[in-house]
Amino acid sequence: MPTRLYTTNSPTLRSPKVARLSWALLTTTDQDGQAYEYNGLFKRSFQLIGTLGAGFSMAFQGSNDGGTTWATLRDEQGTLLTITAVGFYTVGTIAERVRPNVTAGDGSTSVSVIYLEATN
Repeated sequence: MPTRLYTTNSPTLRSPKVARLSWALLTTTDQDGQAYEYNGLFKRSFQLIGTLGAGFSMAFQGSNDGGTTWATLRDEQGTLLTITAVGFYTVGTIAERVRPNVTAGDGSTSVSVIYLEATN
């Protein structure tokens, strides 16, 4: 399974204290995004957009061992970031590396994840 590379325009036009990147065209065959190394910014969120397909699910994952093992991160309320709908989500867990991982869907599944980190 190929890993989808992320693109970045970090720092953004607004501030050097903001990092923005995106993983495009994640599918059930290209399901995991390239690992992004946490850069120390405190507020984290992402937006999921695209065509989900039947039975869609995506985990937003983190790793603290260089990407050898991955676990699903939690939002600020402690809920696992297992995503089944388009929308905005906050990340409450700090991990050395993060990535999206499509865990279910069908042949029409094609989503993008836009990730943002900021100091405040």
